[in-house]
Order: sequence, then C-alpha cells, then structure tokens
Amino acid sequence: PYQFSSPASTSNASSKPTISREAIQRKADVVAALKGQLSRLAESERRNAAGGAGSSNGGGGDAAMVTAVRRKAEEVRAQLAAAEADHARLTSEVKYKEVSKKSFKF
Repeated sequence: PYQFSSPASTSNASSKPTISREAIQRKADVVAALKGQLSRLAESERRNAAGGAGSSNGGGGDAAMVTAVRRKAEEVRAQLAAAEADHARLTSEVKYKEVSKKSFKF
C-alpha cells in the first residue's frame, strides 16, 4: 500500500514558516499584550514613586521597587519594539504575497 509521509519529513519542505493573516493576528495579539504590560508597569512605577496617599512610609515611595519596575519596563519596551517590527514585516510580506497572487492570475 501507499506510504504517507508528513510534510515536515519531505525533502522539499521549506524551513520558512507559512505567513498568513492568522500569523499577523497572533503577532498583533502579542503587541497588544506587551502594550498592556507596559501600561501596568508605568502605573506601578507611578504608584511606587509617589508612595500613595494611604502609604505608611509617608509618601516617599520605594526606590528599590521603582528601580526594578523601570528595568522591567525597559525590557518590555525592547520586546515591544521587536514585536512591532516583526508585525510590520509580516504584514508587508502578506500584502506582497496577495498582490503577487492576484497578478499571476492574469
């Protein structure tokens, strides 16, 4: 009988992942999650820098916490920049692929 092989085991399978609108949406979701995380970190930094009205430390804030939050926010900003660049690249590739497909029909 016939032997069926998976697409990954064939010799002509490309190592490049398939680019689709679903991949763009997944990347957009990652960008949105990182933006949300960044806004939460900014809020945490603001709260800890001010100390808050009901704070027991007299409103001085927590310098160690503010430093840690700022460091984490910088990491998230770098991740966000990379994710936005990747999203833009994917969007461009999908648009090019769709335009090429339409032009090859004629």
